[in-house]
Amino acid sequence: MGKQGRTFGLGKKGKIGISLEKPSYIAGEVVRGTIYAEIYEPIQCDALVLKATGKEKVEWRESHTTTDSDGNTITKYDDHDEEKEFFKEKIVISAISQTYAPGRYQYPFQYQLPVKLPGVFRINSYASGSVDKLEAKIKYKFKATLDVGGYYASDLKADCSLVVHERNLEAIRPSEDSTTQSVDFLCCFNKGTCQLAVAMDKNVYLPSETAQIQCQINNNSSVAIAGMNCHLYQDIRLWLKHGEFLDFTREMATRSFPGVAPHASLSQPQPLALVSDHGEFLNPSTTGTLIQCSYRIVIECDIPWCPDVELHMPVTLIAPEIPNVSWVPFVTSVTLSYLASVCERRWPQSPCHT
Repeated sequence: MGKQGRTFGLGKKGKIGISLEKPSYIAGEVVRGTIYAEIYEPIQCDALVLKATGKEKVEWRESHTTTDSDGNTITKYDDHDEEKEFFKEKIVISAISQTYAPGRYQYPFQYQLPVKLPGVFRINSYASGSVDKLEAKIKYKFKATLDVGGYYASDLKADCSLVVHERNLEAIRPSEDSTTQSVDFLCCFNKGTCQLAVAMDKNVYLPSETAQIQCQINNNSSVAIAGMNCHLYQDIRLWLKHGEFLDFTREMATRSFPGVAPHASLSQPQPLALVSDHGEFLNPSTTGTLIQCSYRIVIECDIPWCPDVELHMPVTLIAPEIPNVSWVPFVTSVTLSYLASVCERRWPQSPCHT
């Protein structure tokens, strides 16, 4: 129906849009929203349908280097493409053939999200080791279609992305840990012990927030701690066939703080802004079936000529709540442009390389 209308240059006789009740949802929640329609002139419509989809898609190129009988190095490339569909459902909002008079209409709807869903995720042009051009996304979307009757008519369509957080997202709470380790010069000669205790304000953050970290260091050794360091690491696991997987780790942010003299103690804050030092977007944590992404903050006592004393503190980054950019009544084009710019700033498609 729509193709013939476009072929003959017939303009649309209206427009539709989707509005959601909330900017984000947790897996297992009921999504409530409204489909809006604005009709410019009388049209015959056969049905109003809403499609709900959720899927995960991963693409990458893997290189293999071999040597032929003449000693020449040969590099071969294998392209991989995997996809998993979490759900794909068609919801018939109205199946009654009717004539719409010019005016505005609205149709509320609701959709029950499955309980076991990974959080939204997107990564572009990631490269590490033998893996190159890694593209991965976990995306959820609604698409509304007002089926316009007539051979030359164009259907009215609108879609809306949905931000979903995993249901197993642990409760936001403070976290703490401690360790006591031997200070062994050149890994052989014991110089005493070092005790490190860390307390963090919480364990779940939005990208660009600052993790408030309080450290207590008791250096019961004869060796000075040259400095204290905080690192944010991103760990990505790419699942292959037959249960095999590839792991990638990148340091995303780091900050240094004063050290501790021999036989001295120090209590100091060591805040770490969760912003990439490379100017890249920090993807949210997720546990998809094809790709997983997690984060940890490592607090490190840098002790020259000795194994460093470290604590690894797992943290979860959740997706920013992106405005649902779709037409709704009384929203001007200026407002939509603003929402689109906000969306781009809060979730840009930045490349990620190693």
